[in-house]
Amino acid sequence: MPVRTHAKALTTVLDELTHDAKRISFMEAALRPLGPVDRELLTRFYVDEQPQKQICLEMGLTDTQFRLRKSGAMAKLAGSSRKTVSRKQPEIPTTDVHVDVERLVPIVAHAVAVFGDEQRASHWLASPLPLLGNRSPVQIMTRGGDIDVIDQILTRIEHNIPS
Repeated sequence: MPVRTHAKALTTVLDELTHDAKRISFMEAALRPLGPVDRELLTRFYVDEQPQKQICLEMGLTDTQFRLRKSGAMAKLAGSSRKTVSRKQPEIPTTDVHVDVERLVPIVAHAVAVFGDEQRASHWLASPLPLLGNRSPVQIMTRGGDIDVIDQILTRIEHNIPS
């Protein structure tokens, strides 16, 4: 195999490792406010996409403990996000915005996995799409739209299925 082919393959692998490192760094920063057990639980469930039964078995949790820890961790993340936002900008009352954090985290994680890093995922999430009536996925997610449609679009992109 020519040296150029090896160099190209090595560059591709290094690029993939860099993207993985950025994604891991992003997820670690997002989960930092949580304790180690909650962080592990959310990482295994949302990032590694392990089934609940496997996580419960390996972490020694009952189904109820799993659900309580997961919802508590998500509430903690939502609370820390709100605190950060309120420190950065004044509170603007809105009535048309609804955010279901527990449903958003897997969508955002899916977008990061599909696009390779959080910057590309954020760009896609903020871009208006014809499939969504020229609304962005973020607009759909924050205004009570069908989040499952966004997940389906991401899956189609991931598998190169034309829409």
